Amino acid sequence: MSKIAETSRVHGGRLASARRSIGAVAAVVGLLVVGTPAEAQRLATEDPVLQRIWDEGMNNSQVADLAQVLLDEIGPRLTGSPGMERAQDWAVQTLGSWGVDARREQYGTWEGWDRGVSHVDLVSPRVRSLEGRILAWSPGTDGQPVEGGVTYLPRVDTPADWERFLQTVGGTWVMMSYPEPTCRADEQWEEFAMDGSAERMATERAMAEELWNRSLAMTGSTDPRRRDLHTQLEAAGAAGIITSQWPGSFGTTRVFNVIGEIPGSEWPDQYVMLSAHFDSWEGGSGATDNGSGSVLMM
Repeated sequence: MSKIAETSRVHGGRLASARRSIGAVAAVVGLLVVGTPAEAQRLATEDPVLQRIWDEGMNNSQVADLAQVLLDEIGPRLTGSPGMERAQDWAVQTLGSWGVDARREQYGTWEGWDRGVSHVDLVSPRVRSLEGRILAWSPGTDGQPVEGGVTYLPRVDTPADWERFLQTVGGTWVMMSYPEPTCRADEQWEEFAMDGSAERMATERAMAEELWNRSLAMTGSTDPRRRDLHTQLEAAGAAGIITSQWPGSFGTTRVFNVIGEIPGSEWPDQYVMLSAHFDSWEGGSGATDNGSGSVLMM
């Protein structure tokens, strides 16, 4: 990629002031269990409490309906985003429709973030729109494209090599992920490779990746996620940082806690808490971290 992508630009993203909560927790006091109806299954106990829980999960499950709204209609729920606020409003309304005393409790005032329109383009030596996106919480570009050349981490044997590299990154996009030697999916290598070629490619990849990681280690960074290196690149005037998380296969405001309470009748001063964090990864449908847990909790 580094030999082809000479110039690229990124455009999009914006920051907005908003209120935020830690974890964006949605919690309800009570006990509801959901599941999939299965006539062939039976509960091997006569305990009436467990029988009621079993019946609730097997015969009254609302998982599909709740997931359809939370994941398909509302979607991603990044903390501090309008998506999170919509999801919390929905949770309060849904719990309220079930007779649960539900409310939002504000926790703190922090910045919020909304993606807006973003795209990444290769503009030299040929024009091509790339598959990529600005990471959540990246600073915006004020509606203007940011264009610059592309560079990548060289072999680093000493911290001094890293310091010399920092002097060359001004105005450039710096690629800071291991450059994969192939764009073919691993399963295609296994299925179609000639005898021995897949093994050789895997060996060469492992050796090259080891060398890349050694270069990162020799920068002097003590941060396991290399965030200090990103900070140094920003201070050195880099236009931005490009990273990749290719899996080896195909494809690639105001915030609150939501609290719902069901008062107990036999032991009103005792508590059972079910909770899940509503916050989700921004670049998806909202099913990843923590869609299933939120639906199960409700």
